[in-house]
Amino acid sequence: MTRRATILLAMFLLVYTAINYYFSVALIVSGLVHVPFTRWVSFFFVVMTLSPLLVSGSWGALPVMVRYVVGTIAFYWTATMMQFLFWSLMFKAFRAVGQAVLNLLDVSWRLPEGGYADFAYPLTITFAITAYGFWEATQIKVVEYEIRSEKVPQGLPRFRIVQMSDLHLGMLENRWRLERVLTKVEGVKPDLVVSTGDLTDVHLQDREWLVERLKRLTPPFGKFAVTGNHEVYEGLTSAVTFLKEAGFQPLQGAAVQVTAFLGLAGVDDDDAVGMGLIPEPDEVDILSRLSAQGFRLFLKHTPKVDPRTLGRFDLQLSGHTHGGQIFPLILVQFLVYGFGIGLNDLGKGSRLLLNRGAGTWGPPIRVLAPPEVCVIDLLPSVHFSPDCRLKSSSNIAGCKSNPKA
Repeated sequence: MTRRATILLAMFLLVYTAINYYFSVALIVSGLVHVPFTRWVSFFFVVMTLSPLLVSGSWGALPVMVRYVVGTIAFYWTATMMQFLFWSLMFKAFRAVGQAVLNLLDVSWRLPEGGYADFAYPLTITFAITAYGFWEATQIKVVEYEIRSEKVPQGLPRFRIVQMSDLHLGMLENRWRLERVLTKVEGVKPDLVVSTGDLTDVHLQDREWLVERLKRLTPPFGKFAVTGNHEVYEGLTSAVTFLKEAGFQPLQGAAVQVTAFLGLAGVDDDDAVGMGLIPEPDEVDILSRLSAQGFRLFLKHTPKVDPRTLGRFDLQLSGHTHGGQIFPLILVQFLVYGFGIGLNDLGKGSRLLLNRGAGTWGPPIRVLAPPEVCVIDLLPSVHFSPDCRLKSSSNIAGCKSNPKA
């Protein structure tokens, strides 16, 4: 394990232990657990705090059904703890502000307080949101973008690209998740399919079935992929082998001229560099191998942009953030990377399309960050039309940009 990975693991354990301790104290103070049982409660919380590590470390030795049950419990527990902390703090803040307002208005009514209220109300909200999050994680949306460019030949009806990202096929829900995603992908009849990382994760199950199912996806202009950070953790060589067996052409610091008007380039995830597995790729050099007269598509898992590459690609496709996956982390992803979900104008004719991804990491839930598959239709430039348009089943919204970019 690298020094960076060790530090991150230690930080996770420290924070997660504190969250579990907060929950256990709230449970005991609520009066729902009698004093003779507090020792057993403490032991239970120690086990659940370590459960993600215990599950991961013993995964290969467990029977398949036990893996699924134990893994599901561990990851749902993680989601519950994090949600409880947030809603507990929100409940206390709301009560403090609300009670101050009531006192100011000289209203005698008292908002719920005490150990039981501090535990029961946030826990009820947590359970409701977790149940909703499980449902939302199953609602994979197809989000369509139209991008017009002078680099696309006049007379071409369209060139359809589908971007899959962050399926995290690993411990849980592999067959079900992949089948639902590929049904969406096949339904839109793409010309080209790309995966922008984290297609697989550690402890990959059902490998042979997944390979065979992915091989049946055969768009006319092929399938291309880059690795994500979890594929690096899984083992870069193993992840790339899986991609090749599944019919993808991995782009590891490589560029391919797919058609006369469309070039494709991609790089491995930054963590492969950080872990010393590969040298740092020269993105400027990689992109320079593509025809400047054609539309240049850049695949990069993490939504980071090297300023030197601006103007050297037309569209970067990225994932990684999951759109935060679980509220309130949806706010954090923008603060960390500075990009919103969807199309982002970078300047100099370059844009970035950030995909929420179709899977989950850790808890198999999503809250206000629905899973998605992105469809990008490349069309010839029409100067009196909007340069791009985002479409969904419920609304159509314009996206202002330079039609000559």
